[in-house]
Amino acid sequence: SVMFLAMRTSSSGTEEVATTLSLTRLGPQFRNDLHLATSVKLKREEPAHAELTVHQPKNRKVIYRTEKHRLLRTVFDANKLSARERFQLPDRSVDIQLSKDTRWATLRIGPRLPGSSPPLDRVADVRTWKVTSDIGRSSRSQEKNGEQE
Repeated sequence: SVMFLAMRTSSSGTEEVATTLSLTRLGPQFRNDLHLATSVKLKREEPAHAELTVHQPKNRKVIYRTEKHRLLRTVFDANKLSARERFQLPDRSVDIQLSKDTRWATLRIGPRLPGSSPPLDRVADVRTWKVTSDIGRSSRSQEKNGEQE
């Protein structure tokens, strides 16, 4: 029916806008968190669930946790919760990877999963979004300039 098609198109369009807004915020945030890292640890409970712990100066810790269709970002200052964000990514796969030498981290948001409702533009079916960041870039710069903590 026309009403069903209109509702499905509206829902799909809303999901695409929400995903685009999440990705727009997430990219710079992820890079900045990793640039400030003094150390990182990746824990994988299952193939679909990963947890990246990013230790930063001044006893700050940022945790990225992948879950089905979303990414959680939690920030602790001196072991106290200071921020929590949820990035909703409907019908997408989410993964975090570290390079073998732990110098690079990659956040990968995969294409729409099979069986999900089609997006308004068919290009979104095959698009993969990746953010790769140099771990500890800012921390290493501070050490070179004598600003160790």
